[in-house]
Amino acid sequence: ELVDFFNGYLQQMNNPISVNQGFVDKFIGDAIMVLFSLPGEPNSTEAINAVKAAIGMQQQVDIFNNEHKDSWDEQLRVGIGIHSGPVIIGTVGSEERMDSTVMGDTVNLASRLEGLTKFYGSKIIISQPTFEYVEQEDSFEIREIDLVMVKGKQKPVTIYEVCNCDPDSIREQKMNSIDHFSEGLKNYRASKWKQAITKFKACVKECPSDRTAEIYINRCKIYQKTPPPKNW
Repeated sequence: ELVDFFNGYLQQMNNPISVNQGFVDKFIGDAIMVLFSLPGEPNSTEAINAVKAAIGMQQQVDIFNNEHKDSWDEQLRVGIGIHSGPVIIGTVGSEERMDSTVMGDTVNLASRLEGLTKFYGSKIIISQPTFEYVEQEDSFEIREIDLVMVKGKQKPVTIYEVCNCDPDSIREQKMNSIDHFSEGLKNYRASKWKQAITKFKACVKECPSDRTAEIYINRCKIYQKTPPPKNW
């Protein structure tokens, strides 16, 4: 039963990957590691394909949940992390067991971003390099959400949330409050806690399920009592 479940799920996930010219490097339990590499095509095309595939995968999750709504109470939830950069493709292993794989810092960071989706309550998180490649794509609805120190990195990484696959009402609410969110970020980074809280509360009022705005409100309240150092 478990194998049938996974095979059905992975089959549906593979469709938007194939349509957008992605290559499945490997399945890791319930995780899928995908490479978007098109020789001769610009990096922007690869990045746009990756984001389109991620949106399509989330749409497939919704379909999968709807098809199995009578089979279990809990709905399947999936987080996707996307990062753009150089990778090494090689064959690893021993004479008894060989496997081709993709390695490098780019792979590690994409994996870290996938893990952050749980914390921010986001379905898709992309890095700054990916955002720079896709920001001119008008069909994407994206907002900056944080600067994070990812394990293994010496400099903070700017991360963005792709909102296209949120339910229509939530997506519209997030986009309607994007200016408040942006102003809240500016005030937060300038240590203007009261002003930041006001802006993020406006986001929550517009979109009660905006978990990231709630995170910032809580952070600001903590920093009001215990301010960070000046060079934070």
